[in-house]
Amino acid sequence: MAPCKHRGRLNVLFQLMITIGILIANLVHYVSDKIKAGWGWCLSLALVVVPTLIVCVGAQILPDTPNCLINREKPEEAKATLKRIYGTDGVDKEYNDLVLTSKAFKLASYLLKYDSMLGTFKADVKIVDNETISMDGKPIKVVSSRDPLKLPWVEMGIDIVIEGTGVFVDGPGAGKHIQAGAKKVIITAPAKGADIPAYVIGVNEKDYEHDVADIMSNASCTTIV
Repeated sequence: MAPCKHRGRLNVLFQLMITIGILIANLVHYVSDKIKAGWGWCLSLALVVVPTLIVCVGAQILPDTPNCLINREKPEEAKATLKRIYGTDGVDKEYNDLVLTSKAFKLASYLLKYDSMLGTFKADVKIVDNETISMDGKPIKVVSSRDPLKLPWVEMGIDIVIEGTGVFVDGPGAGKHIQAGAKKVIITAPAKGADIPAYVIGVNEKDYEHDVADIMSNASCTTIV
């Protein structure tokens, strides 16, 4: 179970490995296709089957993460796994944090599907794993931190952040998202500071200019369309 601060880098590395694997597969296919004896396709098939078997066997052998065990309602196994990871029996705090995160995650997916004002969202919303929600099969990564500077906007390639917490409504606060890697921040509340312009849909959104400011306000969460 990788620490949160390393997960973004590991994800990028994983995607890079997939790309390299595809490149190698194409090179192998190109070379094997040149074999005139007619058994080149056997070589290509073998090089596909072997890593596939390794991945399948590894998936069965590797233990579940504590998050997965909690989501599957296996608390004792989750605690035992945490004890092995940390090398100590005192893992109550870590376990409770994971339980709270799991509950918040399930609540987030429920609120996405059922809104008190907009009604039921006409999409198939599912929890994929302990970090991903899917909408009609499209994955959405879920991250959380009380400090915007710790959010992985760079690793995730995030351009625009909607700051809807009501906490970071001034330049220094909302600016932490910019420092974390976002390019633009939209505050869903009246901003504090004359240097933050406000744009309201249906009123003055045509006044928006891309280069004027990186942080702006949409006046209120009720005015976002």
